[in-house]
Amino acid sequence: MVNGTYPSGKWNFTLWTNNPGSSSNITVDILKVNADGTGAVLLGTQTMNVSATGTGNHPTVYSYNLNAASLNNQRLMVKVWYTNHLE
Repeated sequence: MVNGTYPSGKWNFTLWTNNPGSSSNITVDILKVNADGTGAVLLGTQTMNVSATGTGNHPTVYSYNLNAASLNNQRLMVKVWYTNHLE
């Protein structure tokens, strides 16, 4: 569990994938949640086509400009999911 305040600023998340050979839109959400996973609050979300960011096994960097986040016995959660809403 985390206690404290993260200042506003740039946060990065690097996702390593292979190249699926066609459009593959992956969304990465950053949330803060209670210790038991309830009460999710979305801090940032971004969707990228990972097949457009490189070939083979490669990184895709998601960058977020987030507001300050205060956590009190909470956790940070990263949710990674496939979406085709950009197709």
